[in-house]
Amino acid sequence: SNWLDPIGSGAVTLDTLGSAGGAATATNYGQGCYEQTASFLEEFAAGTFDLSGTGPVPNVIRFTPVGTPISGYAMASAAPAWRNPTSADLALGDDAVTPSQFLGFGFQYPGGLTAVTRMCSNGYVWLNGSTTTADWSPTAAELVAEPARLCPLWMDLNPTGGGTTHFDVTPGAVYYTWLNVPAFGAASSSFNFQMVLRSNGQVEYRWLSNGSNLDAIVGWSPGGGVTQPDSRDISATMPFTTGPDSMGLSINALTMPIQGSNLTMRISDIPGGSLTALLFLGFTQFPGGIDLTPTGMPGCRQYVSLDLSVGLPVFGTQATTSITIPNGPTWTGFHFYATAASLTPGVNQRSALSANGIDLRIDIN
Repeated sequence: SNWLDPIGSGAVTLDTLGSAGGAATATNYGQGCYEQTASFLEEFAAGTFDLSGTGPVPNVIRFTPVGTPISGYAMASAAPAWRNPTSADLALGDDAVTPSQFLGFGFQYPGGLTAVTRMCSNGYVWLNGSTTTADWSPTAAELVAEPARLCPLWMDLNPTGGGTTHFDVTPGAVYYTWLNVPAFGAASSSFNFQMVLRSNGQVEYRWLSNGSNLDAIVGWSPGGGVTQPDSRDISATMPFTTGPDSMGLSINALTMPIQGSNLTMRISDIPGGSLTALLFLGFTQFPGGIDLTPTGMPGCRQYVSLDLSVGLPVFGTQATTSITIPNGPTWTGFHFYATAASLTPGVNQRSALSANGIDLRIDIN
């Protein structure tokens, strides 16, 4: 019977049936060094929040200012710390923002200086003391378009359902705490997190054990319509640095990895003075990237096993090459991976930059 094979292709499994076959793909992941955006964020779908500490030990991320005046943040993990609030409950309602909160010092951040903030029940703090929006639906577009905002856990929280919110002022630091606050419509959930602003410009996000039953964003943006960054896996990509928007070394597929064709790839944003570019192909993917700081390339990551390599001449800021994709049913659905590097004197101890990775899936069209 040819009921499963109506066109007589000889195929015997469902994933190879049909005259068109499957689809070749080329999917970028990771980022090249030294790519920077002024903002950063991680978008969490419901049930996927992974930054909480375990039990009474908080997970802490510290923002250390970079530049004078501050142009960005060096992001890294920090030792567990938590300050139990001593201030009265702010008694924030659902979707509510506090009146102006006075810090007692001037807090400098990339793009501004403030002595007044406003805390929102939905897990973020406005650095503009006149902004009163209480947004319960986190989106990346709003984060970068609206005024400067720090988001230790932006989501739809409801302090009227339980828990407390606090603003504690000490010499040289202020503490914003959401303590046992449930998500909207989920009274049994409980979220515990804290944010610290210090007079030296440092910021800390601290998370105790938390529920994870709603969409959320963790991040920061100076606002005003800066470049919207891709959602990053914060825990997998630290340390990293934010700063004025700039492109890192990148590699992109200009054609698809179709059997029997030439796959063309272009390395872009190669700095001036680079000696050469390198294309790497590998059979193992490192989705979060391997930190190359120990090799003399701080802030760079390796996304592919370096099984094959070829040197390429640089023309301006680009280098382009093609490779032939093999033909035959053995290769249908086969994945391999590509990345790139440039030899660029002076950029770091190794005089080298690494690019993002590409996941390449071979198919017949």
